[in-house]
Amino acid sequence: MKTSWDRQLAAWMSAEEWRLLAVTLPFVVLELLPLVLILRKRRELPGSIGLRASKWKLSLIIGLAGAIPFAAVTIYQMRGLYLESSPLPGLLYFTFLIALPEELLFRGYIQTRLTGLIPNKIAAVMVTGILFALYHIPFRLASSHGFHLQSEYPYLIRIVIMHLYFTYLYTRTNNLAGAVLCHSLIDLIG
Repeated sequence: MKTSWDRQLAAWMSAEEWRLLAVTLPFVVLELLPLVLILRKRRELPGSIGLRASKWKLSLIIGLAGAIPFAAVTIYQMRGLYLESSPLPGLLYFTFLIALPEELLFRGYIQTRLTGLIPNKIAAVMVTGILFALYHIPFRLASSHGFHLQSEYPYLIRIVIMHLYFTYLYTRTNNLAGAVLCHSLIDLIG
């Protein structure tokens, strides 16, 4: 027997979206817990991984503007939105469970640390981009009927290009807000 609370939740998101959330949430914890522990152990501030109070408005404007070309292409191709119900749950899902953890981990932590270790900034960005693409392989496997490297090169190259794009957005303000917004909007409409 469904209560009014159950009906409200069911109206907000579909059963498939709730299942997706249930599968994604443990991965987010596994992504962010080591990062939080490392930052606490080293007594580093959130600003060291791009979580800054400064320039967040400008960063969001840049992120929103950065998503416009991808939205235009999606609308032109008539692919529609990823989620069938209200876009708000999808936006929240892609922002807080996909884009934010990925941006914190790759642009905020890994890339900033590699830039300090590798003298060539372009090489550090490319290494992080390759790691970002490799990170997406298990998700590609889970969402398809198999992963054949030869047919997946375009996908992996697209992920590296997206990494370069998000890096560009991040470096405009050294604030991850814009990269997170752009990343989540691209995932939502893509």
